[in-house]
Amino acid sequence: PRRRPSAGNSEEGAHGQAVKFVRDVSKSVKAAEELLRGVAPFLHRFLQVGVDSNLSLDLVRYMFEGAWFHFHGIIDVLLSRTVAGADLHDTTLCLDLLRYVLSASIFLNLQTEKAAYATQLARYKYVNDGGDSADLGSYIARGRQCEEEWFQRIEESTAETAMDVVQEVHAIIAALKETVQNSAKRQQLEAVAARIEKKAKLLDGTRTFIREGDLKKRSTRNGKLVQYRFFLFSDQLLYAHQSRTRNEYKVHEQLLLSVMKVTDLQDEQTDLAFSLCHPKKSFTVLADTRADKDAWMEAIQGAIDGSVSRRNSSRRMSILSRLEEQAERADAEMDAREAAGGSSTSASTASSRPNSMVEAKQAVPFSSSPRSAAAAASA
Repeated sequence: PRRRPSAGNSEEGAHGQAVKFVRDVSKSVKAAEELLRGVAPFLHRFLQVGVDSNLSLDLVRYMFEGAWFHFHGIIDVLLSRTVAGADLHDTTLCLDLLRYVLSASIFLNLQTEKAAYATQLARYKYVNDGGDSADLGSYIARGRQCEEEWFQRIEESTAETAMDVVQEVHAIIAALKETVQNSAKRQQLEAVAARIEKKAKLLDGTRTFIREGDLKKRSTRNGKLVQYRFFLFSDQLLYAHQSRTRNEYKVHEQLLLSVMKVTDLQDEQTDLAFSLCHPKKSFTVLADTRADKDAWMEAIQGAIDGSVSRRNSSRRMSILSRLEEQAERADAEMDAREAAGGSSTSASTASSRPNSMVEAKQAVPFSSSPRSAAAAASA
């Protein structure tokens, strides 16, 4: 029978393999060590464009001409997805890329590239402005985009007008991104509202959805913890429970954020609680984790700040609107008196006639308190 190797022989074999491995590694790095020794006495540094050397526009133009069609193909793929209904990330990525490459082609005054990228922008803008995607092919084939003034300015741009045209392109794409974001937010709100009973009337107004999740609400009567589903919107906080008979959430309360206050609670039992104070109802809620609690408090406080800011801005605009109406009525009354009093009286009155709009605005200064400003305006 074959003899089995002893433990001593196995150890010697393993040691031999380790020695051989070290020897092979030493031989393989020998050439690299010799190369390093050879280049060590010399100083090598990288050149920085704009500091150590100047990069001419001709060289940049040459590099862009060699790669522009790759960007064009990427945008084509993304545009086809966005027209078919892609997510917000892909759409904004497409618009940002189009903004950069179109601006570069305008700045470098590349006619072919300008026309190609401007046509891509026209395709997306046509659909986003309400055009039928089925007619998009004929819109481009007939060259109807060339009738747009912004498209003509891009094609006719020169070195002198490049910066103005680039600024216009940025404004067009910024408006498109805002429209896309608003549309995505509306779709998200509609999806959330479909899961909540209709009497909540969540689709009324211009609110947006922020976040949702489960929180435990402590009862003010017996102190019991009951789990509810909380929905945070830009103007209100809603909590509800899942209906047993219908696939929707039944609303318990809808609390406006403009009069709400959120406060962190720290006690010996838990650090997961925070309180929500509201004139309609105040209570304590508990999150599952500290991270979840911090996220909820930050989101609610941010929504409160935004709601208060919009309310104050609306009040200031309302006061200004009333002042303008009062000034217009005063002007109309003055014109009527002048017409009734004759030309001589009108001339003397016009010389001493005050600017009623300016006086009305100066009479009611905008204070930090909208209520005091409104009282002064009514007075």
